[in-house]
Amino acid sequence: METYRSGNMKIYEIESSELEINLINENAIVSVTIKMKGKYFDFSIDGKYRVLRVWKLFNNKWKVIAGSSNLF
Repeated sequence: METYRSGNMKIYEIESSELEINLINENAIVSVTIKMKGKYFDFSIDGKYRVLRVWKLFNNKWKVIAGSSNLF
């Protein structure tokens, strides 16, 4: 999140599809396809990505414990 707060990553357009959520005990595996346009430092972002996040429940609060994003 610090990347967004710092302004180093700017998103101009984003569209999501194909959302899948799988619950396994106190874990949630979330997969989504996104089309995104933006900028990361001086690098342009313009493509379709598959985003994966693994969330875990700690003391009634969900926290991301793993994740990846790949050009699709």
